[in-house]
Amino acid sequence: MRNRICVGIDYNKDISSLFRIINMIEQTKDLVEFFKVNPAFWMHQKRSLDKVIKFLNDKNIKWIYDGKLGDVYHTNRYYAEYIYEDLGAYGATLNPYLGIKSLTPFLEYKNKKNFIVCRTSNEGSELIQKDSHEKVYSIAKETGCGLVIAGNKQGFLEEATIKCPEVDILCPGIGAQGGS
Repeated sequence: MRNRICVGIDYNKDISSLFRIINMIEQTKDLVEFFKVNPAFWMHQKRSLDKVIKFLNDKNIKWIYDGKLGDVYHTNRYYAEYIYEDLGAYGATLNPYLGIKSLTPFLEYKNKKNFIVCRTSNEGSELIQKDSHEKVYSIAKETGCGLVIAGNKQGFLEEATIKCPEVDILCPGIGAQGGS
């Protein structure tokens, strides 16, 4: 299995960090499979987000919208259209809590890569995920989606790669969050 690198692009309010981010993308684009943009970090400065997305799209660099979307079917239709058609994202992170049917609008974009939130890096995530992760594995296998699996929690990544060897994994938690 070939490891592919995804780099998360988080932004703070310091405008100089925008230039550092664009410079980092330019310098690493040949080493990175895709970049992950979490819109929450950009809400205070939407024009900066627009600039980064335009830069990524103009350079044909793959990027994922990390919104962990998971609303009802008819609402997700609009999210999927916005993310894939208006913004031009390569993929998105999705929340399966409302069921597989709710994710269908994203799955209809066959040329896009969706990642379903399964085992996350945040404190307290086990309350729900310890009882649901096996079901999420099944959904990923059935739909061809990837999985979001924490890289900073003992055993999560190892289990997912054994139980879902054919599924792509987006692995947050490596680096600043303590995973290695």
